[in-house]
Amino acid sequence: MITNNLEADTHSHCMLQMFLGIEENIEIIVNEKLVKCNCIVVDKNISHSFSARKKVYYSAIIEPTSIYAEQLTSKMSDFGYWICDNDGLEKLRQQGTFLIYNSSKEQYLRFMEMLNNYLNIPITLKNYDDRITELLNLLRTCNCDNHTISSFADKVSLSASRLSHLFK
Repeated sequence: MITNNLEADTHSHCMLQMFLGIEENIEIIVNEKLVKCNCIVVDKNISHSFSARKKVYYSAIIEPTSIYAEQLTSKMSDFGYWICDNDGLEKLRQQGTFLIYNSSKEQYLRFMEMLNNYLNIPITLKNYDDRITELLNLLRTCNCDNHTISSFADKVSLSASRLSHLFK
């Protein structure tokens, strides 16, 4: 999200969180230490607090088992965060500012592409197991009202418990 209204007292959570200064640099407290930077990714279960101070920032909550999170986590320090100060910040900030006034799916995707370039995170396409692709097609084309996990599990040769776990 891009906002100027982000106020969070000291907390931690089971997700990674990214902060990027759009209007100015970030001041964030991580593990009771003041950190000043352009962009920071805070690891899961790390205590932090943040105030936007009415300035525009980008923030994202990132699921820790995702490929994206794995790539970010590999850059983390022992302090539980990673500060990114790569080239390309000004163009990324301009795109973030542009999104405030002219948001569209295409502009947001452009921002995400620029963010990934800034972070040196390659775009990775998900390769789904054929059974999952088959299930998604079944769900997309089904015209009945009576769905059960066990009936779908049988159709894609998975146990009901495994199928439900995949989509938890």
